Amino acid sequence: MDLRDPGGSNTPINNLTVQYLDILDPYSTAVIWAGGNSTWEQALVVYVNDIRQAEQIGNYDRPNSFSLGERTFAQEIALAGWHKESPPDGGQPWIASRGQLIQDGAHWDDTGTGEGFGSLTANIQVLSGTVHPIGH
Repeated sequence: MDLRDPGGSNTPINNLTVQYLDILDPYSTAVIWAGGNSTWEQALVVYVNDIRQAEQIGNYDRPNSFSLGERTFAQEIALAGWHKESPPDGGQPWIASRGQLIQDGAHWDDTGTGEGFGSLTANIQVLSGTVHPIGH
């Protein structure tokens, strides 16, 4: 798994940065929705079957959704949460956020105290179930 920060640098992570959100069944589609209540820059790096995806989701200039298309295989979805201690600023480093799974999805804390698990959130919405094509 490529665990570089959103800017592509090798930045230390913690054991709670990556959260496994769900496993999407074959022939299913879904959307990952990002949200949160932070004024600091937030980013989620998306992994499908441990492969880093090019598009990130989060706040500011990042989209707040990521579409998962239909595949013939199951897709295990993981997200790595990152933040800067400022609005977007190229001079500020990315810091690995601490995440946890809560019943409505994944939540990351950018305070370092464990009191800010609403700073960055993500949930998955399955749009279609398993529909096998004719002949399969």
